Amino acid sequence: MELKRALEILEYNKAMLTCDMSISRDPEHQDVSPDYYGKDAEDLYNAIVCVENYIKKAIPIGWIEEWLDKTTGTRDGEDISQLPEQLKFAIQMINLMEMEWEKASINSFV
Repeated sequence: MELKRALEILEYNKAMLTCDMSISRDPEHQDVSPDYYGKDAEDLYNAIVCVENYIKKAIPIGWIEEWLDKTTGTRDGEDISQLPEQLKFAIQMINLMEMEWEKASINSFV
């Protein structure tokens, strides 16, 4: 799924959470708990807003790698020994950040 489509789905569902469900739904036939459209809906709405904001501010690792390859004229895994020291340092720092992010994101979302 494309990120744009995922954000559209989140936006649509966020709007659905704010509509008045009591008019069109008979409580006896609801498949969800009575609080679903109360506090649970508010929590879900706030979670969607949080995720949308996080996604919109995030810089994808793939973009960083492409930028680095284009800027340095190298590809990931290629020998960088002939590059200037400052550029080698930058590449090493970005690679270190990527490894640390992967460790942090694995631990954060488990």
